[in-house]
Amino acid sequence: MFRTQQMSKPYETSAFTRKGKLFFITSLEKHRDLSALLCEIEFVFKNPQTREVVLYFKERFRPFPNILVPLACAIDHLRRNGRNVRVNKTFDELEETSYLTPRVAHADQLAGTSPAGRVWKYETPEDAYILLAATIDHLSFQLEWERGTLHALEWSLYEVLDNVFQHSGVHAGFFMFQVQQQQRRLSYCVADQGCGIYSSLRNSIHKPASPLDAITLAVRKGVTRNPRSNMGNGLWGTTEIIARTKGQITISSGGAALYFNRANGQAESVPKVLVLDRSYPGTFIDAQIDASVEVQMSEMFDTRATPVNLRVENLEDEDGALRVLLRDMKIGAGTRQSGELLRTYTRNLLNETETRVIIDFEGVGIVSSSFADEYIAKLYLQLGAETFNSRIRLNGMNETNNIIVRCALGQRLDSD
Repeated sequence: MFRTQQMSKPYETSAFTRKGKLFFITSLEKHRDLSALLCEIEFVFKNPQTREVVLYFKERFRPFPNILVPLACAIDHLRRNGRNVRVNKTFDELEETSYLTPRVAHADQLAGTSPAGRVWKYETPEDAYILLAATIDHLSFQLEWERGTLHALEWSLYEVLDNVFQHSGVHAGFFMFQVQQQQRRLSYCVADQGCGIYSSLRNSIHKPASPLDAITLAVRKGVTRNPRSNMGNGLWGTTEIIARTKGQITISSGGAALYFNRANGQAESVPKVLVLDRSYPGTFIDAQIDASVEVQMSEMFDTRATPVNLRVENLEDEDGALRVLLRDMKIGAGTRQSGELLRTYTRNLLNETETRVIIDFEGVGIVSSSFADEYIAKLYLQLGAETFNSRIRLNGMNETNNIIVRCALGQRLDSD
């Protein structure tokens, strides 16, 4: 699929220093720095008298998913084996991610809070589904996605989350995502401290020769441990989607890693990666995807096998139109910010289907003028009169809301 070249052996890091059981960390922004830290922590715990290590974050660093998710996963693994990791010095941006004690992805934990920017732990397939739904819902309001790309992400992300239960043999997975709105880019990471891809495939018909060989096999279409119960499309599909959006992805598992570089179209391999626990080396997937690039799953799959977009289908009314019920939107209809979010959400629906979108005001007593301007008036300008009139229908407005929306449209058109 990609040309592969071998990278040099991981190097020693200056990202931290150690004094006995105390770790003084100056930076954690690279995978190999984290690997070195975890390996050193494991070395300290080889002393049977050591039950705890202490971390001091001496300097601020950017708390990205690619570091915090595997770190949270490793800390959870250590604690489950009677070893504690305590933090004595930290900073607010890091603590806000909940990496030290991740929230479990239950409905009550996700209700009323943004899922972005914090580490989540999921322990059941139901947790994974709830977490995925909250993530995609958030992304549909925060980023405008080109046709097909959000649906492709939704499919591939569920495949990757579910791999924890299908293949890793552990109790939980960990997940975090961040949105870069200016670049229209999503970063996410999924990790588990399980058996790894090599161990999962070792007794299959594929018989990989090494952990790196196992990763290389796993990103091929149809490769799975058990073809009777699995399709083997998850990692292949994820990598394919990343490549089509000119994104990037790192898959680290079993003591090896594969990195796809969008700049040169090469897959760079690292045959030896330091791991926390050789018996359970784990797997993590660190990815970035560009929302500004179109991805059509029908081009990846046989048309008959293309996953159905149930999220969009659930919005269809009896006439086949997509209905946006404003009264059901938790963000409300009273602020300019909520108008901007709903405009992004509506544009994503328009990008994902050819059908009409009905914006339903039924049950909404009054909207603010700023909301009407940011949502309806700006949507009208972005789409143009012809497209707006053919694709959008406003329904259920009372007299007051009708006047507010008409005034917002008139003022916006006059100012432009």
